[in-house]
Amino acid sequence: MKKTTLIAFWSNFGQSGVSSNTVGISIALSLLSEYSSVILANHYDNHFLGHALLGREYDRFLKEESNYFVNGDTTNFYKNTMHRMNKSVQGNCAVEIIDDGLYYIPQSRIYADDVFELEFQKNMNETFKKMNSMFDCTFIDTKSQQNISTKDILDCSDIVVVCLRQEWKIISDFFKKYMSILHKCVFIISAYHRNAPAIRKRIEKEYDIPSELISVVPFNFYFNAAMKDGTVRDFIAENMKCKRTDTNYYFMRNLKNTTEMLSEKIKNVQNQAERKKYEKTYNNS
Repeated sequence: MKKTTLIAFWSNFGQSGVSSNTVGISIALSLLSEYSSVILANHYDNHFLGHALLGREYDRFLKEESNYFVNGDTTNFYKNTMHRMNKSVQGNCAVEIIDDGLYYIPQSRIYADDVFELEFQKNMNETFKKMNSMFDCTFIDTKSQQNISTKDILDCSDIVVVCLRQEWKIISDFFKKYMSILHKCVFIISAYHRNAPAIRKRIEKEYDIPSELISVVPFNFYFNAAMKDGTVRDFIAENMKCKRTDTNYYFMRNLKNTTEMLSEKIKNVQNQAERKKYEKTYNNS
């Protein structure tokens, strides 16, 4: 049976580019590979992801399509969303962002963050099981530790993409408190600035991070504007092959490098899963 690779984008400190990295890298991965992927969030985000990915289309979708909650009835979370998701009716519950490549599971109009988080926690395992038959990768925009489902997601994820800020105190906090998940982590230094004290090479050396497991995504005004305008998919697609002289070249080069880093990690995880499956079959024969 196919198994989706669960990938949690997360930070030990808020405002570290988790949502923007989730969006940017999932779009780039879909454009650069043949993976089928889906994005969802474990927290109510005031429709930030939906508007970033779909723009004005998202408001229309909320009116016309089914989503996490139906008429505010939280008991219908699984029944009306994940249970109906299959290749033939995918559009009923997930929005296609890139043809046969990337989908987004939207949130409803409910504004009670704690209700959403409770319902997500209750249905999380069943939701992820459903993903196995549908997607190669499941990207989870994961809230910092204040969320009730975050710890479970970090524990069950195959890969944790840790979004770091260039602040030594925050970086040190991660390596003091979260060593138990280090084996499954890759690192992104968000809004990277080459002249900041905590540059990539110093972080690598200080915490003995292999260079193939850490990358950077610099700040880019036009990318941020595209996130707010709901044109981020088009921005990345149009700039994927931009020239060195282009204003967006430095950002896009690093976004692609970061995406390739994650792609290699996904391949390693999937290869390990295949080996374990083979060994189990062999031992039982």
